[in-house]
Parts: sequence; structure tokens; C-alpha cells
Amino acid sequence: NLATNDEVLRREMRQLEGAWFSTEKVQRSRQRLLRLGLFDDVNIETPPVAGSPDQVDIAVTVKERMVNQFMAGIGYSDADGALVNASVNFKNLVGTGKELQLSGDNSRVNRHVNLTYTNPYYTDDGISRSLSLFSTRTDAAAANVASYTSDTQGASMSFNVPVSEKHSVNAGIGYESVNIELPEISPSKVAQDFVAANGDTNSGFKLTLGWARDTLDDPLIPNSGTLQRFSVEASVPSSDLEYYRLSYSAGAYVPLVKWLTFKVKGGADYGDGYGETLELPFYKNFYAGGTSSVRGYRSRSLGPRDVGGPDETLPIGGSKRVLVNTELLFPFPGMTDNKSMRLSAFVDGGMVYGSDDIVDLSTMRYAAGIAFNWYSPIGPISISYAQPLNAETGDETENVQFTLGQPFR
Repeated sequence: NLATNDEVLRREMRQLEGAWFSTEKVQRSRQRLLRLGLFDDVNIETPPVAGSPDQVDIAVTVKERMVNQFMAGIGYSDADGALVNASVNFKNLVGTGKELQLSGDNSRVNRHVNLTYTNPYYTDDGISRSLSLFSTRTDAAAANVASYTSDTQGASMSFNVPVSEKHSVNAGIGYESVNIELPEISPSKVAQDFVAANGDTNSGFKLTLGWARDTLDDPLIPNSGTLQRFSVEASVPSSDLEYYRLSYSAGAYVPLVKWLTFKVKGGADYGDGYGETLELPFYKNFYAGGTSSVRGYRSRSLGPRDVGGPDETLPIGGSKRVLVNTELLFPFPGMTDNKSMRLSAFVDGGMVYGSDDIVDLSTMRYAAGIAFNWYSPIGPISISYAQPLNAETGDETENVQFTLGQPFR
């Protein structure tokens, strides 16, 4: 790594030189520096100025992280199975804080290649800009989803605007081309109907808009604060397909005692077609079940089924989703000061509903269990054991679930 430019640190400081001293602003400055992901640790000291009893210096010491790197590795998740990935990531490009990343992932479900360039200070006011090119191939049958394959290529440009210390908005535009392939034997009935009505290749521009409010004390392993997000994805009118997707989530971390934190989180998603498109394209559906949503149930298994699938029971996702999660987070026994490792006791809940379904919260599935999360030297590791609380006939349950190299929920 090249040494980080002083400008990268100064632009994150909220305690300004010559201004009235504020403990809150000093703490916020440390949080913003940690959020950059460039440093293992940030220490801010305020020694008094010799001969000036009413003044202090601000001494910032950072321990730089090796962030410009080439990585190749393997991972595993209950959703996608074994994963092989490689990436070249210049997260601190020539010490400027700009990021350039070329990455590729290959699993039984997805083959994904992405090139992204991000300038976190595209303007002096802190507006960031990201440019991306991507290609994804998804084998839905390998993901325990109705039988079809999709190829997606596209490009996008997005901006993130900090409205205040806690609030930000983002907006973007992208182009996407999707090709659907159906197997000769036992193709998905939902996919067949979609291709018959819309063709097997669809393309067009889409717009994205989002809002976030973030007061978490740590971006990786928070112990206090809240996080809310709202996002909209919509195709541009007159595109091959006209649709929109809305998503909202909110979570809070409440420290009960020094070593125990209570977490609560919930979310809702909704999508539909508009204009000449009658419903949300099936490959844009929402899913639930698995490590990232409702542990104790097989990944992507909850909700509507595709009756035309090979075994008459494959899930196809839905246009509406509700998720809830509560957890008690605590350190691994004997490792109270180890911030990279902790345990939790949790209750998860959720369900997916089709376009013709009414959202009935009484049909939601729940599970309770324990989990172990560790930011290990080879990547994030998560292991959970969950017991479904109200599984019904036909549900696909899975008590033990494991991920390696995947971000925590």
C-alpha cells in the first residue's frame, strides 16, 4: 500500500482546527475514519497545548490496513454451495482513497464478473460516484429454484450524496440485458409463460433511488445505533419490461450491559409491473429462507412454488416479502475483548407472497437458534443451528447452516 494522503484523513474529520472542542465531533471523526475500511485501528488523543490551558491539540494515529491486494480463495454458503472467487482490489488507489476493483465469482449457481471504480469524493462536498460493468449467469435449478438459466450483462453509474452526518441519498442509472434459457426437459412453468408473453431476451435502462440513516458505532460489528434503508429500482418507461421494486429495512442495536447487545431488525419488499408489463418479472422475485433471511429453512425455499418444475414443488419466489429478526449478541466465552468474534441467540421470521397473494402475517415461518460469527483471517465465517418453530408440511427445513467468505446478515 502507498501511505494514505493526509487529505483522505482530513476530509473525514468533524472536529475542525480552531473550532470549539466537541467530544461528540471527535468521536464522530473516529467513526468516519473507521468506516473508510482503510485502517485496522484509529486512535485520537487530545493533549493540552503548552501554555494555553483552554486549548488542546488533536493527534490522530491510524494503523493502515493492507487494502490494495490480489485475492483468490474459496467460500461456501447454504444458498450457493462452494464458491471460488478472485479479485484485484485497489481500495486506496495511489493513496487517494479511490477504489478500483475487478472481481469474479464462480459457484454452482452463479458466475459473476464485475469491474467497479469508485471516487468517494467526486465533489468537494463528499458526493461519491461509482461506475460499474458486470456480467452474471445464474443457474436457478442449482439454487433449488424453478428450472431456468439467466444471463445478465449491464453497466451502471451511481452517486451517493451525504445530506447530513446521519443521512444520505443515492441515485443511479443503469442498462441491463437479460436472456432466459429453458431446459428441454421439465422447464419452469412460470418461466415458460413469461418467455411466451415477453420473449427470451429483454433489455432497457433502469433507475435506482435510495435513502439511508446510519448511526451505527461500528460498520462491521456494531454494538449501538440504528440503520434504516429505503430503495427503489424501476425500469424506464418504454423499456422491454416495465416494472418497479421497493425495499425498506430498519434495525437497531441496543447495549444492555458492556458485553451484551440486543438487536432487532425488520424489512418489507414489494414489486410489480406497470404499463404493458402485468407483473414483476419472475427473475426479479424476492426470496426467503437460509442464512441471510430465515435460518432453519432451506435457502430460498419459503413462499410460492412453481408447479411446473421437475418435482412439482420447486420455489419461484414472490413479489412481496416480510422479514423480522431479533438477537442477543455476546462475546465468545473467555474472549470478551475480541471484537472479531461473537455468539448470538436469535429468532428469525419471514415469508414471501406471490402477486395474487394477500400478505397474511399469520403464515410467516419462524425459527430460533444460536449462531457463531467470526471475521477470520480467511474471511467471514458464520455457523448457525436453528430449530423451526412452526414448519408446515412441505417446508424444507435445515437445522445447521454454514457460510464462509460471505458478509454477515
